Amino acid sequence: MKMKHFMKMKHSKLKLSVRGLLLMIGLFMSLSTFAQEILIKGHVKDNTGKPVIGANVVIKGTVTGTITDFDGNFQLWAPANGILAISYIGYKSQEVEINGQSTLMIVLADDSELIDEIVVIGYGQVKKADATGSILSVKPDEFNKGNQYKAEDALVGKIAGVNVIPASGEVGSDATIRIRMGSSLSASNDPLIIIDGFPTRGSANLNAINPNDIESFTVLKDASATAIYGSRASNGVIIVTTKKGSVGPQKPQFNYSTNFSVSTVYEHLDVLKADEFRTAVNELRGDNLPGTFQFGTASTDWQDEIFRSGFGQDHNFSVTGAYKNMPYRVSVGYTNQSGIVKSNDYNRTNLGIGLNPKFLDNHLSVDINVKGSFENNHGRDGSIISTAAFFDPTRPVYDETYGATGPGLGYFMWRDDNGAILNQAAVNPVATIELEKRTNIPTVLSVVPHLTIKCMD
Repeated sequence: MKMKHFMKMKHSKLKLSVRGLLLMIGLFMSLSTFAQEILIKGHVKDNTGKPVIGANVVIKGTVTGTITDFDGNFQLWAPANGILAISYIGYKSQEVEINGQSTLMIVLADDSELIDEIVVIGYGQVKKADATGSILSVKPDEFNKGNQYKAEDALVGKIAGVNVIPASGEVGSDATIRIRMGSSLSASNDPLIIIDGFPTRGSANLNAINPNDIESFTVLKDASATAIYGSRASNGVIIVTTKKGSVGPQKPQFNYSTNFSVSTVYEHLDVLKADEFRTAVNELRGDNLPGTFQFGTASTDWQDEIFRSGFGQDHNFSVTGAYKNMPYRVSVGYTNQSGIVKSNDYNRTNLGIGLNPKFLDNHLSVDINVKGSFENNHGRDGSIISTAAFFDPTRPVYDETYGATGPGLGYFMWRDDNGAILNQAAVNPVATIELEKRTNIPTVLSVVPHLTIKCMD
C-alpha cells in the first residue's frame, strides 16, 4: 500500500511538473510575442522631398494605424516582422516591410492618373470633377512636337476653343490668341495671361519666356474666370507656370538640348515664263496697251529670286538645384531661325532666373522670378510673295540705267517717260526685300520680373 501510495504521489508530482513546464513555456512565448512589438518612427515625403501631411499609415491586416503630422512624421507600435501600408490621395500606395527597423524613411511616388484629375485655378487647386468652370491644362509632354520658337507655338491645336493664329507665315511674327473667338467687336479680345501669378495681356510678354522653361499651360475658358480676375478675364485666362528649382539640398543638375531645322518651299506657283508671257500678252493686247509699250529682254523667275532654304537652330541650357533652403533654376536659350523669304530672320536670346527660398520652417515662401528676352526680328512685307507671282517676268532684277545711287538704287523700277518712279505701279519684289533689309532692323527687349511672398498656415 505504501509503495502504491508513493507511486501515486510521484505520478501526481510529475503531472504538476509537466503542467508547470507548459505554463512556463506559454508564459515565455507570450513575453516573446509581446517583445516583438517595437516602436516605429518614420517620415513620409514625396519624390521632390516635401513632407506628405496626413498620409495614412496602417499595419497591414489590422485596423491599427496613424497619420503623418505637419512635418510628415509618424510613430506607432507594430510587430517587428509586420508590414506597413502607406497611402495618400494623389500618390501611389506603398507597402513597407518593417524587418525589425525602428526608423523608416518612405518616399511616395506621384500617381499620374490622379494628378491628371487635379487642376490649378486662380485661388489654389481643385479636383477636375469639382471644378464648375471650363478648365483645361497642357503639360510639356502634351506640347506640340518639333520646333517651338515662341511660347504660343506649344498651344497650337492642343486645346478646343483656343485658336492661335500667326499674323503671317514669316518667322518671328506674333500670333493672335483667341479663346472662343472673343466677345467684343471694338475692344481688345486678347485673353488675360498670368505668368507665375503676374498678370499681363497679349503675347508680347509671353514671348519673353523660353518655351523650354514652361511647366504647364492652364486655360480658363468661360465666364467663371471673372470671379477670380474680374472683367479683364472676360476673354478667358491663360495661366503659365514655369519650371522651378529642386526642393531640399541638391547638387546642381545641368541640362542642355538643341535642335536644327531646314525649311524649303515645296512648290512654286505655276506662272508664265518670259516667252509664254510675251506670247499671251501679244494675243490679248488688242488696243489695251499703248503702241509704245515694249517688253523687257530679260527672263526672270521672281519666285526664285525671293525664296531660299531656311535654316534654324535652337539651344537651351539650364541649371537646377538647391542650396540649403533655397531652390534655384537658371536658364539660357538662344534661337536663330531664317525664313524661306530672303532676309527674313529671327533671333532671340532668353534668360530666366528663379529663386524659391522658404523660411520659418516652411511657413514663409518667397518666389523671385525674372524672365528676359532680347529679340531681333527682320520682318518682310507680306505682299512680296503675291507681287513675285504676277510681276513682269521680262524685266530684270537690276537696271543700271539710272545708277546705283539714283532713285531705285540700281533696281528695276517702273518709270514714266521722264525717268520718275511710278509710285502706283507694282514694286520690284527683290528691291522691296533689299531696301527693307537696309532700313528695318528692329530689336525688342522684354523683361517680366515677378516677386511672390506667401505665408503658410
